[in-house]
Amino acid sequence: GEGRPRLTLSLNTARAGGSEGNGMSFPALGSLVSGSVLSMSDRAVTLSVDNHEGLVALLAVEHLADTANVSKTFAEMIQTGQRLKGLRVMHVRQERMELLVTSQPLLLSARFLHPSQEVANEGIPEGAPVFPCSSSVEKDTICAGAVSGVNDTGVFIRFGGGISALVPKLHVKHPAAFSYGDAVLSRVKSVDVEKRRIGCTFRNAVKSSIQLLKSRLNELAMLSDGLLPCAEETTAAAAKAPATAPWRRHPLGTSHDCHASAVRPYGLVLTLGDDSASMVLVPPECYPGGAEALASIEAGTKLKVRMLDLDVEKSLLLGGLDPDFVKRGRPKFRKTIPAMDEGTVVEVRV
Repeated sequence: GEGRPRLTLSLNTARAGGSEGNGMSFPALGSLVSGSVLSMSDRAVTLSVDNHEGLVALLAVEHLADTANVSKTFAEMIQTGQRLKGLRVMHVRQERMELLVTSQPLLLSARFLHPSQEVANEGIPEGAPVFPCSSSVEKDTICAGAVSGVNDTGVFIRFGGGISALVPKLHVKHPAAFSYGDAVLSRVKSVDVEKRRIGCTFRNAVKSSIQLLKSRLNELAMLSDGLLPCAEETTAAAAKAPATAPWRRHPLGTSHDCHASAVRPYGLVLTLGDDSASMVLVPPECYPGGAEALASIEAGTKLKVRMLDLDVEKSLLLGGLDPDFVKRGRPKFRKTIPAMDEGTVVEVRV
């Protein structure tokens, strides 16, 4: 009758997993897709998905890399019409005809977990961390996700299917080290199925820290060469890219002859003996005797330095002058280092 409230519904019977519905098929959860950039905003990149007419994919800016600061720089490289590939489907919004995708290396290497949908996990080993898309996840499971918030309560992590997790402040030693969008590994401590919430910890979660480190260093190296990992043209360009960044010419862990350039409050500045364009900084804590000993070094002094870290923004290497550590970075000593597996006992120095 007149004035009676009405609710109008439209049904979309399409189902994820490649099945047909209303003439539309959707890629399976966890599968890889590619497409062309339609538009960009401060928050996301919108793409048309290959081989699926009318279907679009949303790639959030924070999902371009494992770390938030690198993601923002990668976002500035993207142009309308550019083709992106190797994007992993995290969520399917059938009613909106869109996919949520990621190109974060950590999530690309994780196994998607959903109890009621067929998930594409081809090529990902059984023991890899999982990306939960429901609250049906077992205790002590190592999960991959992205940071969605940091406050006095702790660090919040977002998974798939609207599932979130909290790492309590008690289990977070350095909250300032986390930024929105950072890819992280955590271990499940508790599961609340009704609230669709998971309790996690960072303790004993990183089983593959070496692989994570390599992935992050590779991202930074590609950033220095102006290459976008998910761009279609990157594979060919990476092979031809000149070794412009100092950390490509002088890999971390290697030892080199350097010459002291200046002593600053923040450390000793050096130039590499065979590469005057590359700068090395030795912080006081990386030199026996600390700041007082560094102050006694004169300009031009020749020193053997081991490359320990890198600073992409300043385009310099961070080094150490500990004699024993430097010695072990020389080629003949590096060749004698045995391969390390999980559980290998190693000697460390604080």
